Amino acid sequence: MSDSTQIVLSGGTVHGVGPADVVIGDGVVAAVGPDLAAGARDGAVVLDATGCLVAPGLIDLLTDTGGPGQQERETPTAIRRAAAAGGYTSMLVTSTAAAPIDSPAAVAERREVDAGPLAGALTVGHRNLELAPMRMMVEAGISWFTDGGVVVPSADLLRHALEYGTALGARFALRADLVDLGAGGVMHEGVWSSRLGLPGRPEAAEVLGVQRLLALVELTGARVHVHTLSSPAAVQLVAQARRTGLAVTADVGINHLLFSDEDCAGYDPCHRFEPPLRPAADREALRQAVLDGLVDAVVADHVPCTPQDKELPFDQAPPGCIGLETTLAALVDGCGMPLERAVDLLGNGPARVLGQQARAITVGAPADLVVIDPTAQWEVPHDGGHSCSSNTALVGRSLRSRVRHTVNGGRITLDDTTVTEGAR
Repeated sequence: MSDSTQIVLSGGTVHGVGPADVVIGDGVVAAVGPDLAAGARDGAVVLDATGCLVAPGLIDLLTDTGGPGQQERETPTAIRRAAAAGGYTSMLVTSTAAAPIDSPAAVAERREVDAGPLAGALTVGHRNLELAPMRMMVEAGISWFTDGGVVVPSADLLRHALEYGTALGARFALRADLVDLGAGGVMHEGVWSSRLGLPGRPEAAEVLGVQRLLALVELTGARVHVHTLSSPAAVQLVAQARRTGLAVTADVGINHLLFSDEDCAGYDPCHRFEPPLRPAADREALRQAVLDGLVDAVVADHVPCTPQDKELPFDQAPPGCIGLETTLAALVDGCGMPLERAVDLLGNGPARVLGQQARAITVGAPADLVVIDPTAQWEVPHDGGHSCSSNTALVGRSLRSRVRHTVNGGRITLDDTTVTEGAR
C-alpha cells in the first residue's frame, strides 16, 4: 500500500469529536464526519471501527530498543511491530548502558534503525565519569539527554550537565534516586523484603533523589522530565514544584500501577523492576495520583531481556520487562483507568512532554491514529508477542481492551490485530 492510498476508519467514536468516520490521504487526516465511508474513492481501504474509539496514536517516553549488538534482546523490526500492536506511533528511544548513544557517530548509527526522537547519553557510556560531547550531539540532532536509568551519583557532575545542556537548548529525561541509600537492594525495603530474605531499598531513596533533582532544576533552570516515579510522596513533590513554576514533568511506569512488592513473593525475576515495586497502599495512592492528573504520562517502560537473563535468581537477574503491546489494556483493565483518560496518558500527555502541540483528529493533522476496541478480551501470549523477548509478568493474563488498527504516517501498521509489513 502506498502513502497516497485513501484509508477510511468507519463507524467509530472519534476522540474529542464523537461518532464519525475518518478519511486519511497523503499521510494526513483528510476529513472527519458522519457516513464518509460511502463516498470513499475507488481503491480506498476501509477499516471497520464499529464499537471502537479512534484516538491519536500513542507515544512512549521510555523505550529500550536494544540497539547495536543487542539483537538477541530486540531488533528494529520487532520493536516496530510490537509498537504497532500496542497502538504506538512514536517512541522516545532512550540511550542505555548496554547501547549508549554518547557520540555523534552513535547518533548517526541509531538514526539508521530507530525512527522518532532519540535521547542521548548524559555521560560517556553512562559511566558517570565525564559528560558526553553534548554540543556535538546537539549539532547532530539530539534535543534530549538521559541518564539511561543509571542515576548520576555526583550532584556536582549532574549540575554541570544540566547547566551545559540547558545552554544548548536541550531537555533532560532522568530518574531520581539516591543510589547510596540502600545500595545493593533489589526490591522495596519493607515487610516483604524481610520475609523473602532479599536486600531492600527504602522509598526514601526516591523521595530524597527527587528533592535533590528539583533543587538542581531550580539552581540551573533546566527543563527536566522525571522518569518512572514509584513513590506517591515523590509524585507530590514534583507536582508542588511545578505549581511553583519549575519546568518539570513526570511519568510513572505501568508496572508500578499494576503490581506491588507482594508480587515478588514467587521470586519471579519478571517482577524485579527499577525502581522497585512498592507496597499495595502506595500502588493505590499512585493510581489515584495518576487519575488526578499529578503526572503527565504513563510509560510502557519496555525493557527487553533474554531468557537466559531472566532465568537467573531474582537478585541477579536484570530488572525490567517488555510492555509496548500490553500497556494500554493493562492501564484500562488492570488499573481501572477510563479509556479516554488512558489514551490521554499514553498519547496527549507524552506529546506535551515532548513539546508538541495538543493532538486532535482534525483535517490536516498527521495521520497517526489508533483504533481501540474496549470490549475485546485477549490473553497475553507466552512468547511475549512481537518483541524478540518474552519477559513479562503478564504472561497468560486475560485483558480487556485491544488495539484493532494502527495507522502511522498514513500507513496501516496494524490491521485487525495483524501487523503489516509496512510497520515502521
